[in-house]
This record gives sequence, C-alpha cells and structure tokens, in this order.
Amino acid sequence: MTGGPRFDNCRQLLQEGGVVLYFRGPVTQEVVEGLGSMIRRKVDFEIANRTRAAMAFAVLVEQLQNVLHYAADAVDMETGRMASGELIIHQDPDGFCLSCGNRIRTALAPRIRERLDALAGLDKETLKALYKSARQQGPDAGSRGAGLGFLEMARRAVHPLRYAIEPIGDDLAWFSLDVVIA
Repeated sequence: MTGGPRFDNCRQLLQEGGVVLYFRGPVTQEVVEGLGSMIRRKVDFEIANRTRAAMAFAVLVEQLQNVLHYAADAVDMETGRMASGELIIHQDPDGFCLSCGNRIRTALAPRIRERLDALAGLDKETLKALYKSARQQGPDAGSRGAGLGFLEMARRAVHPLRYAIEPIGDDLAWFSLDVVIA
C-alpha cells in the first residue's frame, strides 16, 4: 500500500475506470501547455500513434482554453488568467474520452447550448465547411477566443459532443463536455 487505504481505493477506482489522467485545480496558460505537452507525449509513447496524440493534445487545449475564458471564477492576474476546472481522460471503447468541467455563469448556458446543439448530428464535411467559414468571419461578439473551439473539437470527435449544464445555485451552473477521439 502507498499513501494509505483512501489513496489506494481512489487509485483502484481510477484504474478500473480506465482513467489515464485526472486533474482538478487552477488552470492557467502554463497548466494548459504543460498538460497538453504531457498528454501528447503519453499517448504518442504508450500507443505509438502520433495522429491520436495530436488529436488528444488539440482537444485538451481547446477544453482548457474554454475553462480559462468562460469559468465563473476566472480572474485576470498580473501573470495571466486563472480559473478552476477539472479534466478526466479515460479509455473509451472507441478510443479516448476527454471530459472537462467547470462552473459557469447561468447567463452563458443558453449560448453554450445553442452552439453545441447546432453541431449535433453534422457530418465531417459540414463541420469542415463551417470551420472554414468561421475562420474567415472571425469571432462572434462576446467571444473571448477565436470562436472555433467547439467546432474544432466536433471535427476531431468520433461521436457528437456530449455535454451537460446543471444548475448549482442562482447564478452558477456546472458545465461538462465529453469529446471522444479515435
């Protein structure tokens, strides 16, 4: 035993669930870069599949960028932006599932639902065309990034993106997003 029985029980549950990585804590640009680099190397080394490693890296970065840009507790600091989030990468029958979650303001929920629901069921060619069009048009008003994150993840996913938005108070909700890559 290492770390005591609670640690061992937790570790066993993670292994049984096929968890490759679990992160919970402050997200900064440095954390995004560090976790992205680590998962790219891990997938590339353990699975010897550079394409899958690149996809995992791209999705992980998009998900954590969303946390940085839209988390309810995001703050701008002298050294950059910081927010709280969670990330779980686990094995899935079709590859890997990258799940990310964070608290958002409930006012953001309709916009997120609208964007994700619009992508559900679209084929790869349509997603590609939408991506090209969005790149040419630039970000929407109110977007803190390039406005391509959900589109980018949907293009790389083998199934439609799965999400949940669950109220956790008057002004807050928990937003989680699952992206399965092959």
